[in-house]
Amino acid sequence: MVVARLNHEQELACDEVVLSAGVSADFYANVLLDVARECSSSLVLGCAMTGSSPLRQRLVHLFEWRKDAIHARRRTAVAIPLLLLLLTTVSFAEKIYKVGPGIVPPKVLEKGEEPQYTQEAKAAKIEGTVGLTIVVGTDQRAHDIKVTKSLDPGMDASAINSIKTWRFQPGTKNGKPVPVQAKIEVNFHLQ
Repeated sequence: MVVARLNHEQELACDEVVLSAGVSADFYANVLLDVARECSSSLVLGCAMTGSSPLRQRLVHLFEWRKDAIHARRRTAVAIPLLLLLLTTVSFAEKIYKVGPGIVPPKVLEKGEEPQYTQEAKAAKIEGTVGLTIVVGTDQRAHDIKVTKSLDPGMDASAINSIKTWRFQPGTKNGKPVPVQAKIEVNFHLQ
């Protein structure tokens, strides 16, 4: 439902850009009709107007359209939250695997920046381990980093910032790279 609404809003926003550029509604409507006549929806991927109802709505919109900035702002106000919702939905749609039978765990390829002590932690002589869960993506980076064992708020943040700079060999399922959840510990010791 969100994707359909987003596609529809995208088409209407495109129409408004064309009309804002000075193209007449009559001419543009004829171009849209020609495209719809010549193409089937199976041939035009990502084109929300190829069905009869969306095309009819676009044509009605063309002739009701006015050069009023409020319309453009309203479309943007609707399209941006829908786009964010869609991107969030898509990002959570990818299955995240846990280490187990058939899943090869990720491995550290390259440690980036070393975690840094905060001045407060040094003064308090805090030492220990920050436990984290991460999802190693197929892009070789850590995502969805969560603290499972806290040492100190500043040290926890330092551990997270450090892990974000590391590169990993992604975990695999049946030899294919997949996002895999892993546990990692970052140790802090004063010298």
